[in-house]
This record gives sequence, structure tokens and C-alpha cells, in this order.
Amino acid sequence: MVRRLVQRCMAFCAVFALLTPLLPVMDTRGKEAGSTVDALTMADGFLLKPSIATAQSDRVGGGVFAYTVEPGDTLSTIAEAFDLKKETLLMENDMDNANRLRVGSTIRVLAVDGVSHKVAKGDTLGSIAKKYTADAEAIRRQNKLEGDAISVGAVLVVPGGKKAVVRPAVGSFGGRTYAGLKASASNPGRFIFPTDRSARITQMFRAGHYALDIAKSDRPPIYAAAAGVVIQAEKSGWNGGYGNVIIIDHGNGLKTLYGHNSEVYVGVGQTVNQGDAIARMGRTGRVYGRTGIHVHFEVILNGAKQNPLNFF
Repeated sequence: MVRRLVQRCMAFCAVFALLTPLLPVMDTRGKEAGSTVDALTMADGFLLKPSIATAQSDRVGGGVFAYTVEPGDTLSTIAEAFDLKKETLLMENDMDNANRLRVGSTIRVLAVDGVSHKVAKGDTLGSIAKKYTADAEAIRRQNKLEGDAISVGAVLVVPGGKKAVVRPAVGSFGGRTYAGLKASASNPGRFIFPTDRSARITQMFRAGHYALDIAKSDRPPIYAAAAGVVIQAEKSGWNGGYGNVIIIDHGNGLKTLYGHNSEVYVGVGQTVNQGDAIARMGRTGRVYGRTGIHVHFEVILNGAKQNPLNFF
């Protein structure tokens, strides 16, 4: 009996050894190595992920899943990969600005365009549809519901649903209000991305690098992040490694700096509106390594360099 059991165990081990190389490699988070898509397990329950190879019309039953942001990702490229509108990702993740994407962070992605809704006490399919200006039958079909019964705590996908994205108060940055940045037609009260939105952030704000490096090889225009007065506009020279550099004073101790430009379009004393083209991206000054053509973008408050991502 014992000999037979040992023989069976040895046979099982041999088969397992042969099959192991064929199994997917899993990392410590329980996903296939190299994959950026995770099944999302939450207190709400297990949320399914759809196949990105299918059209939205074939994703009935798909719910919400998690996507880990990789270097080079933008909200637009992620939306395109999953056949979604960028607005869907903005709404689902309560993002007021597409530039808030962070490498390594996890965002929620829906199977189809729309919104998700966690069922609360008193909710009905009709009330949910009305809340998001959607169709109750479409909700029932997407979530494979039988009749009108829904469970409190369940997460439903609302196809075609719309919800308002909460935006920062006008004139506020990082929770603070600056008198020098009052709302106007040209200045809505927060910074805009200082160049082409398809440009990549290649270096983040960190110790030793108190700025964002934003790169794009075709040298797109550089825009004023907010309205202000140009207090420095160097069109040649090293300038401390910044090369052709521009500094704009926005009032109340707040300034922005744009370095390494190939061309400078403004002069000292000139007033600029938010979004005005002030330069063209380049690689003048101290530029080396893989960063290449980029803008070095700093935000300075009362002489101290701040994380620009807090101001978008």
C-alpha cells in the first residue's frame, strides 16, 4: 500500500514538473507577469474584467476592472486600447484633469462607456437610470439582471450614463486661493498643461528634481500655464543650465518657469493669457540622456519650488 502511494506521488510530481513551464507566470499580486490589467476585488465584491479584444456591443455582463498605469500611458491611449471614450475614464475615476495620471497608480476601467453605480438603499433601476440620464433596460441588459431586483451594495455598470466631474474651486490651487489668479475668460482659475497633451511626463517632481520634464520629439509649442507677466525671457545662453528659459509672474508670490526651449516668443514685461504660445520645446542648456527634447516646468511659490501636479 505504502509503495503504491509513493509511486503515485512520484508520478504526480513528474507530470507537474512537465506542465509547470506551460503555466502563466504570476506575480505577487496574482496577475500574469507583464500584464497591466488586474481583476478588482473590493468590499463591494468581485468585479469582472472584459476582454479588450471585443467590441462594446459584445461586452454584455462586463463590469469594472483595474488598470495599472505604465510609463508613456495617457488617458487617451488607455481609452483607445479599451475602445472607450476618455470622458468615461474621467468620470469613473472622478478626475477633473486628464493630466493627473500617475505611473504605477491604478485606475478603474469600465467594460463599456458610461458610469458605475453602487446600489444604495431605496435605489431602483428607474431612479438610477434617471440619475445618470440613462436607459433602465440597458442597465438591466448590461448587468444581466432578471426583472427589476437589485441588491444593496452591488456595483452596476450604467451604459451611456453621465455624471458631473467635481472640479477645483475657481482661483484655487492645491487647496489654497490666490488673489493674483482670479477667473476670467483667459484664466479659468487653475493651470493648464503647458504643452501638447500627447507629450509624455518623463521625469516627475522628486528630491533633486523639483519640476516636471515633459517630452515630445516634434518640438510642440509651450503654453503659459496661467495668465501673468513675463519677468525673464532668455533667448540664448546657458542660464544656469535652463538654456532658453522663460519665467512668468502670476501674482501673489506664484511663478512658473519653462526651460530648454528651442525658440522664445515673448519678452520681459509682456502680459500673457493662459494658453498663449510663449515658446517652442527644445533641448537647450543642460539636457542629456533619454529625456531629449522636453520642457522643464517649475512652479515656484514664495521662492519655494512646488509639485506642479498639485496645480492642474
